[in-house]
Amino acid sequence: MIAGTVRRVLVVKLRYIGDVLLSTPVFRGLREAFPAAATTALVNAGTEEVLLHHPNVDEVLLVNRPPAGTAPWGRSWGEEVGLVRRLRERRFDLALDLTDGDRAAFLTWASGARLRVGFNREGRLRGRAYHRVVPLGSGRRHAVEADLEALRILGLQPRPVAPTLTLPPEAEAAADDLLARKRVGRDRDLVLIHPGARWWFKAWPAEGFAALADWMAEALGAQVLIAGGPGDVPVAETIRRQMRYPGISVAGETSVLQLGALLKRCRLFVGNDAGPMHIAAAVGTPVVALFGPTDPAEWGPWGDGHVVLYRGLDCRECWRRSACWRGEENCLRQIPVEEAMAAVRRAWNGKGQDAG
Repeated sequence: MIAGTVRRVLVVKLRYIGDVLLSTPVFRGLREAFPAAATTALVNAGTEEVLLHHPNVDEVLLVNRPPAGTAPWGRSWGEEVGLVRRLRERRFDLALDLTDGDRAAFLTWASGARLRVGFNREGRLRGRAYHRVVPLGSGRRHAVEADLEALRILGLQPRPVAPTLTLPPEAEAAADDLLARKRVGRDRDLVLIHPGARWWFKAWPAEGFAALADWMAEALGAQVLIAGGPGDVPVAETIRRQMRYPGISVAGETSVLQLGALLKRCRLFVGNDAGPMHIAAAVGTPVVALFGPTDPAEWGPWGDGHVVLYRGLDCRECWRRSACWRGEENCLRQIPVEEAMAAVRRAWNGKGQDAG
C-alpha cells in the first residue's frame, strides 16, 4: 500500500479511444480508495472526450501525437518540456502508467510522482521509470482486468466494474437532432453498423456489411445506420450504395460522445474490433463484434449480451500493421454473412453471452 496521504494522482493512457474507455474502472477504483484525491488523466489528443465528463476524473491533460515520419517525442522539444513542467507543477503523489510504451514511461518518470507504477511486458529499459512494475504473468486477461492490476499491486482491491462513458445533455440532444435531420423514424428498431477499423485487415468486407444490413432490414424490420469517423465516409457510402434497402450514413457526423448517445438509442451494434464497439458496450447496447487478428479474450466488449465472431488465427508472430500474408484469406474474410446473421439473431433475441 502507498504510504502517506494521497492528494494528487496521475493516470497515463497514451493509446486509442477504446483503450482509454476500457481504463475507466481504474478511475473508479482510485476514487473509492482515495476519495479526497484529485485525479488527472494524461491521454492522446483525440481521445479526451471519453473522460471529459467522467465523475472520477478531475482534470484531463493532452499529449499531441507526432506527425507521421517524425520522432516519437512530440511536435517539438519545447512542447515536451512544457508538458513536463505542467506535470511536475502538480506534485503528484501517485502515477499509474497504463500505456506500456516508451513515451508514456518517460512522461511518468518526468512527472516526479512520489510513487510510480507501470507495465513492462517486453522487459525493456522503460521498466526503470517505475518504482513498481505490474506483474501480469503468462496468461491472457481482458484489458479491464489487466489495467486493474496496477491498483492491486498497491494492495487495493478494486471491483472489475464495467467501463463507463458519461454523456452530457448536449450530446443527447445532438443525437436526437441528427436523427431528425436524417428523417429517421422512431417506429423501427435502430441498428448501427460500424465498418471501419484502424487497419484494413481488422475490417470485415464492405459487401458483407451491405448484405447483413439488407437482411436485418428485411428479416428484423430494422432501420440501419452506418457510422464511422471522417476516414470511414467512403466505405460507409459504398455499403449504402450496395444495399437494396434504405441505409442511412452518419459517418463523419458525430463526435465520440454524440456517437455514444446515438448508440444508446439503438437496439444493436454490429461492427469490427474498434473503439465504437467499446462505446456501444459502455452505454448498454448489445454488440455483435467481428474480430480478426486480435484476441477478444483481451479486447472483446465487456459485459453480458454480446456475441463475438472470431476465427482464432494467431497473428502475434507476424503482426504487420500494413499487410497480412493471408491476403484475401485473412481471418475476417473467413467469417461468412450467414454466420453473422446467426450472431445478430442471437443478440437481437437477448441470447448473447458474457464477453467480459
